This record gives sequence, structure tokens and C-alpha cells, in this order.
Amino acid sequence: MRKPLILLLCVAFFFVKNAAAQELNCQVDVIYPQIQGVNTAIFDQMKQDIFEFMNNRKWTNDKFTIEERI
Repeated sequence: MRKPLILLLCVAFFFVKNAAAQELNCQVDVIYPQIQGVNTAIFDQMKQDIFEFMNNRKWTNDKFTIEERI
């Protein structure tokens, strides 16, 4: 279950690494209703972890207010 999360973070890192530096204010949504027989708490935790990683990481040394984030 950790492999998809690691893959997603690697892809996100690739796109962010190649983009100009900017602080982020992301909304994350994990869609999982078609997956049956799996503990849904895993997906809720994954959603929270991705949200915190993307929004709490300091991508640049510049200072931005919340309103200036993309």
C-alpha cells in the first residue's frame, strides 16, 4: 500500500522540481469508492499525508502569505 504513495510523491516531486519555486496551497482528494474490501482509513491517512507534505513543505526561501500561494 505504501508503493502507490511513494510513486505519487515521486511524480509530484518531479513536477515541482521542474517548475519555478512557489509555495503551495493544495487541495487533495483521494477517490476510492470503487475499491472494496480495504480499510478506508488508509486512504484518509494518505490524503492527509499528501496534503501536509505539499502544503507544509518550504519549497523556496521566499516568504509568501497564504493568499499568495498557488
